[in-house]
Order: sequence, then structure tokens, then C-alpha cells
Amino acid sequence: MKKILLVSFISTGLTSIVWAEDIPGVSDLEQPRPPSTVTATNVASKINTTIEQQGKPIAQDEEVIIKEPVSATAVKTPDNVLPSAEVVDPNLDLEDTMKLMGQAFKALNQADNTNDMIEPIDRLITLSSQAQALGANMHEAERANFEMAIEQLRIKLAELHESVVDNDLKGAQAMLKKINEHRKKAYEYFNVD
Repeated sequence: MKKILLVSFISTGLTSIVWAEDIPGVSDLEQPRPPSTVTATNVASKINTTIEQQGKPIAQDEEVIIKEPVSATAVKTPDNVLPSAEVVDPNLDLEDTMKLMGQAFKALNQADNTNDMIEPIDRLITLSSQAQALGANMHEAERANFEMAIEQLRIKLAELHESVVDNDLKGAQAMLKKINEHRKKAYEYFNVD
């Protein structure tokens, strides 16, 4: 158990002695934590205060300070953070862009190795960026859900791209499965006929 002695002198000649001790079973916030997650349980400090005048105690106080639990999580994002959505082909409207995305997904799902996945992924990244930019012109009621779904798709595509660049076929296939599940869940938002 650590004890810290804090002494302060007051102009009237009073000396304040404060003992602070850690309560057993409470997380030490100075212990190293993994960079991705920081969690602390309730943190409590017990402070004993004695006020002395000319070396004789005249008042004592004990106080327990409890801080609420703290939790912070850093989400791993791809090294190549998503660039802003932009229209790359002004000749395509949102409906045509989504149809081309469907064709690129078909080619991606038919790929047998990571080399065959690169071109459809790059095409999907470009088209999904355009779709998000064009989605800004949708009616307000539809726009929020569409933008959320397309941004999640873009993040998953960036993660898939990382797996493919790392030549991790199993990781790429697992991410592709997640992307296909996301497409099924978000189909109503992506249906822009």
C-alpha cells in the first residue's frame, strides 16, 4: 500500500498533513494498458487529513473520493483512411453507379485468388465513393440511412483491400462474407431505382 505525505504551511502557523493511500482492489491507472483499450473500475482514494498548530493536532478528517468507471476504446481503422467521397465519372448517376457496383461485386465473388480480387475491389472503392457523393442529392428521409450504409461498406472495402494487398486469402474471404452480409442487410437503402 502506497502512502503519500503532503504537507502545506498556512500563514497562520497551521500545518496541514494529508495522508493519501490507495484502497486495495482498485485499479492503478498508471499501469500500462494495451493501446487499443483502456478500462478502469471505480477508482477510490482515501485521504486522511490532520491539521496541527505548533506540532499538536487540532482537527482530523477522513475523506474517500470515488471516481466513476472510465472506458475508452480506439477502433482500428485501415492505414489508408477513407478519402472524402467524390464523383469520379460525371456521366453516371446514382442508379447507374449502383448497377456497376453490383457487377463489380459479382466479379469479386467469383475471384479465386487475391490477384483476381484487386481489380474488382479497386473498382468498388471508386464506385462506392461516387455513390456516397451522389447520395448527398437524395431526399433527406432516405439520405441518412443510405450514407450510413455506404460509408460502412466503404470501410469494409478498405479492410478487404488491406487483406488482398497482404495476400491473405482467408482474411479476404472472411471480409468478403461480412461485406455480402452487409449488402443484404442494407439492400433497401442501396435500392435506388
